[in-house]
Amino acid sequence: MRCISPFTDLIGKLVFRTLVLGLCLGLGACALQVNPGFDAEIGPLDTHGTDVDEQDLDGVFVLGTHTAGASGAEEFELLADNQSLDIVFGHQGLWMIVLALQVDGSVQGDIDVTGSLSVDGISVGSLTLKQQHLQGADDGHRYLLNFFLILDEPGQGGEEGEVQMKVTVANGTTVTLSRTVLLQGGPESEF
Repeated sequence: MRCISPFTDLIGKLVFRTLVLGLCLGLGACALQVNPGFDAEIGPLDTHGTDVDEQDLDGVFVLGTHTAGASGAEEFELLADNQSLDIVFGHQGLWMIVLALQVDGSVQGDIDVTGSLSVDGISVGSLTLKQQHLQGADDGHRYLLNFFLILDEPGQGGEEGEVQMKVTVANGTTVTLSRTVLLQGGPESEF
């Protein structure tokens, strides 16, 4: 029979804890090195950490909409100024607008995105999503689909609103896309 002293038991515990700590730190360092959201190339955006006007990018980012729940890029529809935008009843039981984003294929990595809708200068809904992976498509673009912007106040059918989407890429550059839209639908709407 082997005799284990309290001193031997303490050393064993310290060695074990040191090995576990080293393993955890080693795995954490590896995970940080392979995160594509921060090490990705960003194509035509070389403005590191600044705000960029959407007109300066000529189609690199395109604000759009699509059918709620659609999974394919073929459902993407450009959202133009003064276009109508539906307020729809979502599967989650809330009223929302559905936004989408088309990104030039040269922009790589994950993005952070904040969408908002305001009516008469008052916010009626906003949503921020971090490190969103863009879906590739056969047309050479990448897409963020099913951006369900839940509305705090869904009764704006027939009113004019401003949709805004702020997109931040890996190097910290932020692009703001903005459209004036005519809202239609929603609860008890005549529009």
